Amino acid sequence: MTRNSFYARRRTIKQALALSMAIGVAILGDTTSAEAHAVVLEAKPANNATLVGSNFEPSLRFNARIDHKKSRMSLVSMSNKITTLEIVQETAPDIMKARPIDIAPGRYRLRWQVLAMDGHISHGDITFSVTTP
Repeated sequence: MTRNSFYARRRTIKQALALSMAIGVAILGDTTSAEAHAVVLEAKPANNATLVGSNFEPSLRFNARIDHKKSRMSLVSMSNKITTLEIVQETAPDIMKARPIDIAPGRYRLRWQVLAMDGHISHGDITFSVTTP
């Protein structure tokens, strides 16, 4: 093997390794970012649920610890009236719960936003209805 072919082959191997590493970082980067956001595992009320009665006490359980002080929950009525809900601070690190309130029959959206302990913000809406007993 000549000296030039040795260096050409070495350069090709280095380029292949660099490309493999770049692909690996891209794949791992996508997986990490998908897992970094808090995802709702359980919601009360569930999406599209119908509640009977006016007593409303929402609770969300996430796949990650959340910062309760920097997380928000509100209730949006059909007329787009927004009511900010008071978050209970003394819950498990992966649960966000609001103090109970009374609400009128109708269709609502529970709007939430949480700050996961890793610094990522997640948000979403849960739609539900309330009927009279």
